[in-house]
Amino acid sequence: MYRLVKSIINNLLRFYSSRQSDWNDKLVSEINLPQAILSYQLPVNFSRLPASLQRSFVKVVNPPPGHVYTLQDVFLSGHGTVFKNLRLFTPSLHPGTEKNFQNSFLLRQVRAQKLKLPEAGKVVAVAHDQWSTQNYFHWVIESLPRLLLLRELAPNCILIVPSPTPEFILSTAQALGFTQLLPLSTGEVVKVPQLLVPRALPSNLSDFPTYQEEQYVQQMRVAMLNAFCPPLQIKQRKRRVYASRANASLRVVANEAELLKVLSEYGFETVLFEEMTFQEQVSMMHDTDILLGVHGANLTNLVFMLPGTTIIEIAAPELLNNVYYRLALYSSLEYYYLVCDPETLDMVRMTGRVDLERLRALLDDIITEPISTACVL
Repeated sequence: MYRLVKSIINNLLRFYSSRQSDWNDKLVSEINLPQAILSYQLPVNFSRLPASLQRSFVKVVNPPPGHVYTLQDVFLSGHGTVFKNLRLFTPSLHPGTEKNFQNSFLLRQVRAQKLKLPEAGKVVAVAHDQWSTQNYFHWVIESLPRLLLLRELAPNCILIVPSPTPEFILSTAQALGFTQLLPLSTGEVVKVPQLLVPRALPSNLSDFPTYQEEQYVQQMRVAMLNAFCPPLQIKQRKRRVYASRANASLRVVANEAELLKVLSEYGFETVLFEEMTFQEQVSMMHDTDILLGVHGANLTNLVFMLPGTTIIEIAAPELLNNVYYRLALYSSLEYYYLVCDPETLDMVRMTGRVDLERLRALLDDIITEPISTACVL
């Protein structure tokens, strides 16, 4: 009976929604920003990769320009989802998440409270979506570039941020000059008289990289380094960092204990980025010569490394997602891809063993100087 009633209500909502006016020029003002020019370079060890993986690295895309929309009298949830008249404003959503905000979710506009602004007529903006409310990668790579777009248009706006607000969101938003932050939890919906929304698009789909465009990533990187790093100086050793996922439930190294022994021979230190502040992470990457890690949010920090340094990504052969390759490309890094042993893969948890001999051979090729050698970073 419950399912029947719910189905009837959902059908009524869809019918009512279809009869409402669509988002149109009277409601939406679109601002186009310049299109990025994509540079291209294959992974350093491209010739050693399986043919199936090689194909995923030779796709060239022509990314679209960024868009910022101005909306009037709309409803906004803490997920960053925008809607009105029981219709979703899809540019506010991460593609593929529309189903999470259909039907009864749209009824939240009935009990929405009018957003209380410290100043009448103040412009409000939102730059996060469902995936970036608490996720490090999606905030840094997708939301921070959207903030760069907003900074060009409305640097003094009130910025809606997720509640609870992670430290990396607070520190990065403030570093970009957004000092008026208004937390909104995912259970809240407010009515906003005027809202700026940069289009939300995925950065983890290799055929459609969108907001991780070269110009936006580089602008974000420079802004973060200027805000969180000291001036360049002579370092007494090159840092070699292994970003462990020991605290994660997915994509962990099954033989990490043995891996750590090998890495210690090459002067690697092991870190858990989730236990560090954003400033500590940026500062460490700024001083790092080689970063090694399993495919996952930990590798987001590669964008804070200096040009010419090295990133080694460990991943399963079936995980054809080259998002970190693209970030390395935009950051002018030397990129290597290390495939896990396919015979040891746990496809449920995407866990596998690292071939230690293959890793040794790769490190021997990369490392040409002892770890004590002084260098200028």
